[in-house]
Amino acid sequence: MKHIILILFIVVLSMATRETDLVTETLPGCSQGNFKQYSGYFNIDEVKKFHYIFVESARDPATDPVVFWFEGGPGCSSMNGYIAEHGPCAFIDDADFMPQDNPYSWNKFANVVYIESPVGTGYNNHPELLPYNDEIVSHDNMKATLEFFRMYPEFKSNEFYLSGVSYGGIYVPYLALRIDEYNQEAEEKINLKGFLIGNGVTNWKFDGFTAYMEVAFTNGIITNEFHEKLQNSGCDFAEFGRENPGREQECDGLYQEFYEKVKIANLYDVYRPVDEYYEYPDEGKTLKLLLSDEKPTCPYNLLSGFNNGKCFKSSNEIIPQKRYLNRADVKSILHIPASYTWELCSPVDYSWGIKASEWIYPKFKGKYRMMHYSGTTDGRIPTIGTQRWMEHLGWPITKERQPWFLEPHLLGGFTQSREGGLDLITVHGVGHMVAQWGKSQMFMIASSWIFGKDLPRQE
Repeated sequence: MKHIILILFIVVLSMATRETDLVTETLPGCSQGNFKQYSGYFNIDEVKKFHYIFVESARDPATDPVVFWFEGGPGCSSMNGYIAEHGPCAFIDDADFMPQDNPYSWNKFANVVYIESPVGTGYNNHPELLPYNDEIVSHDNMKATLEFFRMYPEFKSNEFYLSGVSYGGIYVPYLALRIDEYNQEAEEKINLKGFLIGNGVTNWKFDGFTAYMEVAFTNGIITNEFHEKLQNSGCDFAEFGRENPGREQECDGLYQEFYEKVKIANLYDVYRPVDEYYEYPDEGKTLKLLLSDEKPTCPYNLLSGFNNGKCFKSSNEIIPQKRYLNRADVKSILHIPASYTWELCSPVDYSWGIKASEWIYPKFKGKYRMMHYSGTTDGRIPTIGTQRWMEHLGWPITKERQPWFLEPHLLGGFTQSREGGLDLITVHGVGHMVAQWGKSQMFMIASSWIFGKDLPRQE
């Protein structure tokens, strides 16, 4: 009897906590929708708190899967996923001043939880930087997972998926490993089915510089002569753990020379303006527009010849989001303390792990479904690097590489499947942030894969 009373007490306490997190007002620019949203904090320990937003499915929350979303960085906010990628109300176009109802919201098919991790990220305000590494953050994310199911116990039996982007390629497999370890001992197991990752770090030998070198060459950013110089140098250009005994100065010099040559291109999408354009608009013109009620005109038209003559709208992406998420009314609606300031990416005391996450995949072979999606114009974690570490795994191909199409004659990308439940789908002409810059493609990919439908492919 005492055991039953204790369980009832915990359930009542959880319900009371979550009701204070219920979002009861409509965010500016958005409609209320026929679903519930919660915004609050998971208690990780006496000091750490992770901000989260939980968006219930607009279709059938009782049976639809639960999907966790982690942004990368480390130190970048998962609120970007909520307000610029696949939340129910998001900035749809780069030039938007305000978010609007998102036709590609993932809550049309799933219950989605956006978790800001680690401490110091986004709305996770903290007076000091706490030391983090891949192991520490995985245990904190595990605590956040358990907190979610403690607060929302009715979702324990739903299928559960993890998702993320960029350094989420570390966060997600590490958290999956923690859940797998937990399930081996727990009486009430977490119903983990798999994970999906976009342009995710997995093996530093293949991801990063060595792959970007190929992207820069094939897209004409560096010359054939310099590309050959890099290839014939005999230098180890791995992102971490480089081994160039006796040649460190020479090889580091080539490394720096490469980045000096490619700084004219956007690392995260070689066909978009450089990052500084988004953060520091030329002569403040874009900033003035964003602070006024004027309708923006396209500040450049570089791709008009390849865009059916339409102006390629891509004014500042970062300023509108930052301005919106720091509005007093938005923070109040989301239960964020008024003194907190939101940044897209914040400095965190994080020691990146040299071994990354490829070593985890053999533990999951045939046990969980795993999918990587990759935007092909990304230079940070390029598609070619993802292809190489998958080849390095040595898992046989079960479905050969095949194209898929957005329209009958418009290439969407390529799909390939390997033994053990590992899929790869590329998204043609999209950079690092596929879920942001290719919303419609990502909606189709995520909704198909999560429900076990075959990824699109031209047989």
